[in-house]
Amino acid sequence: MTTIDDEDHRFGDWPIPRAYLIEIGRIVSLWTVLENLLNFGLGRLCGVDTRDPKQLVLFEHLSIPQKLDILGALANIDEECGVDNQELSNALAKVRRAQGERNKFLHNPVILDEESGTYFIMQSSARGRVKITTDPVSVETLRAAVRVVDDANRTLSKAIYGNEVPPPLR
Repeated sequence: MTTIDDEDHRFGDWPIPRAYLIEIGRIVSLWTVLENLLNFGLGRLCGVDTRDPKQLVLFEHLSIPQKLDILGALANIDEECGVDNQELSNALAKVRRAQGERNKFLHNPVILDEESGTYFIMQSSARGRVKITTDPVSVETLRAAVRVVDDANRTLSKAIYGNEVPPPLR
């Protein structure tokens, strides 16, 4: 029996080693959970039922900074919502950090330096001036980013729901 790797070279260590791709996939998966947690948290603080499609209409297309600002403001104006503002503030700071980590690895290429055999991430910006930086990247640096996003998820869930794992939708 042949495997997909045998049939198509693109599913082996292409375009970067599988171990790197797995960690990038973890970042993506955890980030999706975090974005949904933000949307449901916003709905909860607005009093919208989690199954109500209005939640999707209201929150799906907001940027992350907008969602964080709104979430903080809603918790601040509703003392009865059960959210500790200091705990939420800490969680929102962790989400901002997680967004930076996520963006670093999802919006920039990981490239092999064929001479040294090491991988690096190339970041570029042209806001006011051109800036290009390269930093070495390893499975360990990617796993560190995974931990940052996971920590943001857990801290935000605890701040909103009182538990590191959000409740199931009913």
